[in-house]
Amino acid sequence: SQQLAKEGISPQDRIVGMQLGAADSFKRRTVESFAEVARYLKARHRVKIYLNASAGEIKLVDKFLSLFGNDGVFQESRKSLSQSAALIQRCSLFITADTGPMHMAVALGVPLVGLFCPTEAEVTGPLHHPPAMIIRKTVPCNPCLARDCRDNFCMRQISVEEVCEAADRMLETGRGR
Repeated sequence: SQQLAKEGISPQDRIVGMQLGAADSFKRRTVESFAEVARYLKARHRVKIYLNASAGEIKLVDKFLSLFGNDGVFQESRKSLSQSAALIQRCSLFITADTGPMHMAVALGVPLVGLFCPTEAEVTGPLHHPPAMIIRKTVPCNPCLARDCRDNFCMRQISVEEVCEAADRMLETGRGR
């Protein structure tokens, strides 16, 4: 709460968290798409944006900030796992691919929009987590090139509009607290 106050976040502010990175690059959305979603949500819902990032993902955060700006955005890359959990728990909504922080959000009961391709939501997704919406696309290549894939074209099948619509529904229905 002191960290949030330093960032200009009040207890009444709604926060949308975004996980820009993923251990496997083929699971990542483009930073540009996250910036577009953030711009839309900030304008429509007046939310603050929390960027959850590991120390190794600072370049993604820097790129996001160069596209979006600093106003209403905060992140802390030197945080412990418990600090990360506390920040995720404070989110009204968490937008993420299939990542460890997605599972943390599920464990904490945080509403989320999960972005899946090429991983299987039925296998690694937020099963039995009512405040979750999954956007899933089928793998366009068969067999899936997965870890050898140099171009995350799978994740680019998910449009900015689809993510914005899912976030709208979560935030407007109160499922995104």
